[in-house]
Amino acid sequence: MHRDSPLALMSKAKADAALITTCPAPPPDSVSALSFGRESDMLAAASWDGAVRVYNGAATGCGELLWTGADTDPLLDCTFGVTDDTLFAAGLSGSVLCFDPSQQQLSSTSSESATASVVGSHDGPVSSLCYDPFVTNTLLSAGWDGAVKQWDLRTASPLVATARLGAVAVAAGGGVTKALSMDATGHKLVVAGTNRVIEVFDLRRMGRFLQARESSLASQTRRVRCSPDGERFVVAGMEGRIAVEMIDPSPEAQVRIIVTITAYIT
Repeated sequence: MHRDSPLALMSKAKADAALITTCPAPPPDSVSALSFGRESDMLAAASWDGAVRVYNGAATGCGELLWTGADTDPLLDCTFGVTDDTLFAAGLSGSVLCFDPSQQQLSSTSSESATASVVGSHDGPVSSLCYDPFVTNTLLSAGWDGAVKQWDLRTASPLVATARLGAVAVAAGGGVTKALSMDATGHKLVVAGTNRVIEVFDLRRMGRFLQARESSLASQTRRVRCSPDGERFVVAGMEGRIAVEMIDPSPEAQVRIIVTITAYIT
């Protein structure tokens, strides 16, 4: 097997480093989430300092700081809506916030922060946000209270439905299953929670889940993301490993994912 010399590896590392740019006016605290705009090169960054910042993430590198919005408590996630004129953020306060970056252009040197409207709230920190622009055109929020809520901002009462993560375990006398991460694909919503819980909901009928299973990873889930074709989802764990799983729980589908993983590793 051919291996590059140490000098060649160093040259490659320098070339890769030259492609990395640092955004100006970065958050003074840890970044908890990133979200790219659906229509532009805008990049939103939520931080533990309680602010969400929007940068011009052009192809030439991360440009200027365009806009800043703030909450009273650390933010855990952010996501753009159906257009880049709407940005949602949420965190430890339990409130789901809606900002409009297009209406409040604040310079990077300004000490002001844009104000937000409150979409709704959870009975605890909100850990994950997801916007479904394709099937229902609604916002999803999931929190440490075990609730997964669906919001439609086109209506006077935006709360459409509430589902309970780990409902089977709670009914059996177990504790609350905290939501950690979620993602949507097609009409399905995949939610990962504590105790390695993975549940799949139908966005068209959020009242009950389609299936529940345990993550194939041994550690707590850090992130879940769905494939564009709606057939698979990827789970990332705290130990630094990932697992690819089929949404379809049938034995035939599970055999297919084993073949896919083997081909990828090879």
